[in-house]
Amino acid sequence: MIDNDHINISKMETEPRKTQFMANLEETVLTTFRQLSGEQQQEVLQFLEFIQASPPLPPTVEEKKRANQIITKGLEKARLAPPQSPVEIWSKFEQVRTDLSNQYQTKIQNS
Repeated sequence: MIDNDHINISKMETEPRKTQFMANLEETVLTTFRQLSGEQQQEVLQFLEFIQASPPLPPTVEEKKRANQIITKGLEKARLAPPQSPVEIWSKFEQVRTDLSNQYQTKIQNS
């Protein structure tokens, strides 16, 4: 039998963490956005307007299949990898984010 009181308490305990996470995420996004040039900020805003204006399309069967493959591959890799601290995980995430950002900047500059 499920203990509903326990579930509600657990939900209440995670809410402040979610709220803090969102606040940190928002601050990080805004800080990063402010560091962009005016032209880059304009590109980001145009992209966000485009996303909001475009009606979302349901994923195709092929997209769902590919997403499942990526998730399965990631889970397998995570299970086989040695344990890592949150600092190590976030450090790798930041490196990937930086690499993607640099690739995007290079692509824009070469366009």
